[in-house]
Amino acid sequence: MSDTAKVVLISGGNTGIGAATAELLASQGWRVIISGRNADSAKRVTDSITAKGGQVRFLQADIGRENEVIRLHKDALDIWGRLDAAVNNAGISTDSAMFHELDTKHFRDMLEVNVLGLFWSMKEQLKHFSKSGKGHIVNLSSIAGMHGVPFTGSYSATKHAVSGMTRSAALDYAKTDIRINAVAPGAIQTDILSDALRRGVYTYESIADMFPTKKLGVALDIAQAISFLLNSNYATGSFVSVDGGYGI
Repeated sequence: MSDTAKVVLISGGNTGIGAATAELLASQGWRVIISGRNADSAKRVTDSITAKGGQVRFLQADIGRENEVIRLHKDALDIWGRLDAAVNNAGISTDSAMFHELDTKHFRDMLEVNVLGLFWSMKEQLKHFSKSGKGHIVNLSSIAGMHGVPFTGSYSATKHAVSGMTRSAALDYAKTDIRINAVAPGAIQTDILSDALRRGVYTYESIADMFPTKKLGVALDIAQAISFLLNSNYATGSFVSVDGGYGI
């Protein structure tokens, strides 16, 4: 692989959508840096990519802590001396309930990762991209950040914040070669969905029934949308909904 190959940082790249995105981008020639809290799950991703001839590194970090986000981006730049794109995928969903039953602590936890973590990450990325004059950011929103979804009041609030930051930042940098977009997944078969099913508010069938396609998506569906946005020089402030027709 050429030393001129582009470098992408994927937060939460050790599982689910992040892992699928890392695998896909590595297969397309990107040099990939994944971050996450769990080194064991990251090793499965890095071993898979390396076995296929890709270049990948893992950096351990908790996106819900500002000092770790700052360190993550410094360390990422030190690996190959450049950063061309970032996929802000790290996020948590820890509560599914009727609104009056939602837990304040769980909401605070989600705010720290889904909102402040993204805020800190974008600040670090945009500091670098402002100096280099170009760059791509793709944020992970959700159908819960675009529409109302039952039993997701607190999570939905955090994903609406993702949508707001994406659109506002896109306008800030629209006259440059910095592009900021988002993907809004529907119900994707990941650990977050599995956790929601375990909490007992939903069943697989009740979730699938929300969508015109009557089925759930897979992580690769989202990775392909992310890849499209990372390769688009004209889209900015755009939201690609990959949601089985939920938004129709």
